[in-house]
Amino acid sequence: MTLWQKFSVLNKRTKGVIYSGILVSLYAISGFFILPLIIKPLVIDTVTEKLERQAQLEAVEFNPFTLSISLKGFNINGKHTDKLLGFDLLTLNLQAFPLLQKTISFDEIIINKPEVSVLILANGEFNFQDIILKNTAPESEADSEKSNDPAWILSINKFRHNEGIINFSDQNREIAYHHIIKEINVALDNFSTKAGDNNMHHVKAKTSQGTELNWHGKFSLSPLKSSGDISFVSPLQVVSDYLQKRILFNITEGVFKLDSHYDIDFSGKQPQFIINNLIASISALEIRRSQDNKKMITSDELTLDLEQLSSSDKKIVINSISNTGSFIAVNRDKSSQFDIEKLFILQQLNQSISPDEPEGETEVSTASSTDINATAKHNDNKHENWGLEIKAINIGNNNIVINDSSVVPVAIHNVLIKSLTVEHLKPFTNESALLSSIIGLNAQGIIKVKGAIKPESKQLSLALDTEQISLKDFQPYINAIANMKILNGELATNLLIDIDAAKATPLLDIKGDVKVSSLNVIETTLNEEFLSWEDLTLNDMQFSYPAQSLALSAININEPFLRLVINEGSTTNIQQLMKVEQTNESDLETKNSKSEVNNEDSSAEQRFTADINEINITNGKLDFSDSSLTPKFSAGIYSLNGDITGLSSNEDSRAKIDLKGKVDKYAPVIIKGAINPLSHDAFTDIDMLFKGIELTTFTPYSGKFAGYAIDKGKLSLGLNYKLSNNKLVAENNVTLDQLTLGDVVNSEEATS
Repeated sequence: MTLWQKFSVLNKRTKGVIYSGILVSLYAISGFFILPLIIKPLVIDTVTEKLERQAQLEAVEFNPFTLSISLKGFNINGKHTDKLLGFDLLTLNLQAFPLLQKTISFDEIIINKPEVSVLILANGEFNFQDIILKNTAPESEADSEKSNDPAWILSINKFRHNEGIINFSDQNREIAYHHIIKEINVALDNFSTKAGDNNMHHVKAKTSQGTELNWHGKFSLSPLKSSGDISFVSPLQVVSDYLQKRILFNITEGVFKLDSHYDIDFSGKQPQFIINNLIASISALEIRRSQDNKKMITSDELTLDLEQLSSSDKKIVINSISNTGSFIAVNRDKSSQFDIEKLFILQQLNQSISPDEPEGETEVSTASSTDINATAKHNDNKHENWGLEIKAINIGNNNIVINDSSVVPVAIHNVLIKSLTVEHLKPFTNESALLSSIIGLNAQGIIKVKGAIKPESKQLSLALDTEQISLKDFQPYINAIANMKILNGELATNLLIDIDAAKATPLLDIKGDVKVSSLNVIETTLNEEFLSWEDLTLNDMQFSYPAQSLALSAININEPFLRLVINEGSTTNIQQLMKVEQTNESDLETKNSKSEVNNEDSSAEQRFTADINEINITNGKLDFSDSSLTPKFSAGIYSLNGDITGLSSNEDSRAKIDLKGKVDKYAPVIIKGAINPLSHDAFTDIDMLFKGIELTTFTPYSGKFAGYAIDKGKLSLGLNYKLSNNKLVAENNVTLDQLTLGDVVNSEEATS
């Protein structure tokens, strides 16, 4: 009996089983073996045709019973790179029955080691830009009608993206930049586009340079919402590595960290977002100048602690901004420009910058004040509905070194911000913020600041106390204008400063005391002591601007000294103090024109007024010498004590002088009278009485003009000088006692 005859005698149930087995076998054979052979070339040809890039696929596996398909070894060659896109394995496990409910449901999607290359070409285009342009078509009417159909739902029970890689390269620069983002892992569970469904996600990524991203949370697509936590860590070297010659510095060290929770909701008319508990920090920062590789900025720790940023409440609350252990090196060049101004400006590559001012800038500069005010008001309105609160700003142990090459020798200033605290700062309100700081200047100087700020009204009130500010540290600035050198001297202040910048002309009020101690100045032309005092104090100073008024209750000078020298050319050392600036004719004409303009402007402004209640001089000394004589002559006024009271710039005021001293330590001198040197028309009425001056000290004068030396005698001299309305009237009363002339002195100028 043949096989067919045996099959014919079987009952229907047995035949059904056999038929079913055959169908299942054919289905399995088709799914496991035939269908992969069809799919593989179909995928390769379709991708190659659509993308115009050769596609490769090692193998296709299909399980007809689980509806699971796997693509292995898939690659798309790039036109400019070996690989545009590829992966080791892609597994899709489709569920059939949900298709009846217009739901595309995957039990799982797994993609292992996906790799994509993103390349910016030398012309600025992307390596995949032609693909997008070719395959992007305008929406047709048919597509528009289809879009009105009920949307299909996408559901994925399990999605895993394992060890992904992104190769980034930018060739649109002088030196090509390459960067690899690797170990990209994405996990989604129970993902659905169904309205109201929350999808859990977890994203991890890491770059070849150490940048790490960790993002986990939940989101829904309808309505579009997301909430979660983000953690981001990156070395800051990637910034300078990418920008290269567009910046003039290199970030050689530094790590940026960010941790935050967020909530985003796009379901309403206006997107709503909240950022909570954000901590951002930069640690171990080091920035060097590209030109000489010298350190420019370092910082141990810079931290931002953001409590909340809420779009619904329009509120930003910052718990603290802190910075510790920073170092900043600032260079000022010979043209008085600070290098830090240029270092952080992105340089324009392949573009020359004309020194001439562009027309556009001219138009902006000539804009009316109305337009400028309107723009400023518009910008203010942007902040009107938002509230910003910074609870605390804390800065400590920050060192700023300023190298000023605009003067000779180079001036070096070391500023140490020991502490700087700002509390309860609300920039868009008028609530007072408290400010306090302690600053060290050049090793010994101390600056203490304490006060309050009212941001909206632009008011600032400060108590400024300084101690031991060394004046000789500012000697390089004096070298350019005067032939003097400060050997010693310290500045101290105790001031209250009020600033109101809300008005068109800011208001400035300064009250307090200023003290200069242990001053010692030499004249560099003769290398001799020129000016000194033990203490000079300005008591109860009150200065106001724009009122331009200065009031002092007293100027107290203790042990002042002044050397007055007449040189061989009959000029004084005071005349030679100021250096004469060398100017050519064109510069002189420019200065003259500017001076005329300034004079016109100053005449329209309020005149400066000054009132000094008294000037007290204690134990003063004047050293006088005349080098134009042979032999040289010198004399001095010692133990000068007294006061000048009622000094004022008012035209009718008269200050009284009452000074007493000794000439050459023995002969008394009395100076009395009235002066007004601060008024527009200076007034002077002074009586000077010298008693019993030893005449032998005047031998150089008697020898030069009389032809005889003085052996004996005393001089009493009464002088009166009156200056009013630019007219000088002098009266002298001379008394000689026991004058005895000595030997003849040869002099061409002696009277016959």
